[in-house]
Amino acid sequence: MTANISECNRTSFKFTFPSSGGLGIPHLRLAVFLACTGVILLAALVVHSRGLWAPDELRYAQVVQGMDAASDFFVLHLWGSVYTEKPPLFFWLARAAVPFTGAVNLTTLFVPVVLASCLLLWLTSAVAARWYGVRAAILAVVVLLTLPLFLLLSSIGRMDMLLALSVTAAVAAFYRGYVDDC
Repeated sequence: MTANISECNRTSFKFTFPSSGGLGIPHLRLAVFLACTGVILLAALVVHSRGLWAPDELRYAQVVQGMDAASDFFVLHLWGSVYTEKPPLFFWLARAAVPFTGAVNLTTLFVPVVLASCLLLWLTSAVAARWYGVRAAILAVVVLLTLPLFLLLSSIGRMDMLLALSVTAAVAAFYRGYVDDC
């Protein structure tokens, strides 16, 4: 017995959406907006209470400054040497924030982190709403926002939130493509 790999069993991946309990999309948007506001306020509090932390934030700030000094946005430099230890997306986003922050500082490093945190909250809500309904999506946003590691990584100028966003987006895109294309 041979099976055709291109045939999909649509019923094996269908979820039933539970009732939302009177909650709708406006409630979900409000939850995501309030969560993003909380992340932004946390970042603002951190920016005004401390400077750059060694070694990572100092190194990343130096790489962003090196992009200006070398006028090269594709080959990153750290103290005159080519820097190949990390992917360049975080540095490109931080460099794009320099005109708005005035100089390379902690705020510059926080712009990509806060954007990634807010996009991760939105993506989590969108995936949860699609799979389990609006009520679960609101709960997913609240749970994600209250996780200590999420709050910690949202308040450090490192690229961990971009990685979390990228992995979540890849899993969501795979699932959507795999299920919706069947």
